[in-house]
Amino acid sequence: MSVTLRPYGKEDLDLAIDLETDPRVMNHLGGPVPRDDAVRIHQERLAAGGLYRVIVDDDGTAAGIIAVWRSHFREAEVHELGIMLFPDRRSRGVAEAAIEQIAAEAKEAGIDRLHAFVDAGNQASMAGARKVGFTRGERHSVEHHGTKLDSVHWFRDL
Repeated sequence: MSVTLRPYGKEDLDLAIDLETDPRVMNHLGGPVPRDDAVRIHQERLAAGGLYRVIVDDDGTAAGIIAVWRSHFREAEVHELGIMLFPDRRSRGVAEAAIEQIAAEAKEAGIDRLHAFVDAGNQASMAGARKVGFTRGERHSVEHHGTKLDSVHWFRDL
């Protein structure tokens, strides 16, 4: 599968709303949020930067978003990877292609390790993390949009 990563911008508000309010997308991320919260989250993403719209090259449609950002884990600053895809784009190689592209960019930027925190009940995402070269760590509690999630820490050396 071939994908293009385009910087996330103000024109991606509808994409943010569609992702954040979809119960299937948000199933392992604390559940869907109200539209007003999705608008706020979009504004926060714009301020933070570093996000990309994932576009499937064969049809030009948005599959979701991906980002690497600075986060904290065990009192150390780390680079965390996150990806949200629409259900119809999962299990088709979209995530793998997008992760490989953003991992290459991260390595070029001097980042030597990526971290990901996957919901402990999300077996498909954990299998996907393993498939793209992440190593499973221990369980860890994380917060996503104010909700505490039981997650598994994954990491990948670049």
